[in-house]
Amino acid sequence: MVIAALLGLQALASYPAFATTYTYRVPVTGLTVQAAAVAPATLTIDSATYGANCGTPTNNMLTQAQSTCDGLTSCSFTPLGLISDPAVNCAKTATVTYHCGTGSEKSISVPAEAGYTTIAPSCP
Repeated sequence: MVIAALLGLQALASYPAFATTYTYRVPVTGLTVQAAAVAPATLTIDSATYGANCGTPTNNMLTQAQSTCDGLTSCSFTPLGLISDPAVNCAKTATVTYHCGTGSEKSISVPAEAGYTTIAPSCP
């Protein structure tokens, strides 16, 4: 929109949404130019385990982490805010892997005791 204003172009239409398209008509030549705003990449949680170092099942908090974060650009949670203690009397680690849109996998690892530590995956 800023470039269009600098060029003296008039917006013919705009559609409020993440993937917004603006059509401009250049007054002198009648040339039509389109520019699309790209939707920000959103999170997809690929794995989420709390207490692997204590022998807990892999991905024991995956479903809950996905429900909390998938489709957002950022989120935050604590393992014990998602599930109950899977291994009492053992200081547990937490690991979450995720990706943004079609980007590469990212990982967040929290040392023991991770139960009340905030995990905050985010996309740029």
